[in-house]
Amino acid sequence: MGKVSHPRGKSIAKVGHLNIYQKNKQEMKDVEGKKVERTTATDISIYHGKKVVEGGTGFKNKATAIAKAQELLKAAK
Repeated sequence: MGKVSHPRGKSIAKVGHLNIYQKNKQEMKDVEGKKVERTTATDISIYHGKKVVEGGTGFKNKATAIAKAQELLKAAK
């Protein structure tokens, strides 16, 4: 079977009806004569269905994204 990638990235959490996805940007680098795939950047986004609610490079880690999702849920009530 082949490797399947999702356009939104990997699902890392769900808060209420909001989904949090993480997408890693990778590039090939030469390390000791071998090509190695290294993660260069990570984008964490909050989605509601297919719609991006908050996203891009604004979140440094999973915890800040979860806190923002909880704020959005409280504001929606």
